[in-house]
Amino acid sequence: MKTKKRIFLTMLAILLAVAVSLSAGGGKEYFAKLKQELNLTDAQVTQLEQKFEGIRPQGEAWEQRVKALRAEIESQEKAASPDRTVIEQKKAEMAAVKKEWKEKALEIYRSVLTKEQYANWEQMESNYQREKEKKEYSEKKKKD
Repeated sequence: MKTKKRIFLTMLAILLAVAVSLSAGGGKEYFAKLKQELNLTDAQVTQLEQKFEGIRPQGEAWEQRVKALRAEIESQEKAASPDRTVIEQKKAEMAAVKKEWKEKALEIYRSVLTKEQYANWEQMESNYQREKEKKEYSEKKKKD
């Protein structure tokens, strides 16, 4: 169960980072990759760019809130006598913020991609997640 929760939260973080990056104008390469791998039309790419640009301020606010919560959690965990209740509350709040962002991003993808493209996109994201976890695991092993 812990692994599923970790995967879910990591996926949320990835979606948040990707969406904020896309909305900040850094998504040209990402959209080019999507266009090629999912066989998107120029119109679909334009729609995705416009929709993510439209929620950019909200995405930046979410990203800042997640960073602040993460800092609060780390601070509390390093405290001489950490308050587990506060830590859990902050983690729950962070998960809620990430979930809200994920739902918004998924809504955008669902509104633009065909069912087949969306299924392929989900598979791409899942593969990316697995590769990221493998990399993180091997980096952790090197440190140990």
